[in-house]
Amino acid sequence: METSRGATWRFTTGRPATIESILGGGGINSVRLRLWTSGDYNLTYTLSMAERFSKAGCKIYLNMHFPNNWTDPAKQAIPEP
Repeated sequence: METSRGATWRFTTGRPATIESILGGGGINSVRLRLWTSGDYNLTYTLSMAERFSKAGCKIYLNMHFPNNWTDPAKQAIPEP
């Protein structure tokens, strides 16, 4: 998602690279990915990132989240008596 919005990842030398190669080159061996039921970090995006990091040798820790607005009181129905 970040790259589709124009972000470019770079080593400290300025050379462009993928985020998984930068982190892996720095010694990272596990990543925590968040999965939301809707929005940008949906199943398609998270599976894509998991595959990329897995191929780079990282362990994947998945955080599953409720919908983005589940704690918004303006969007919660009041129970009827």
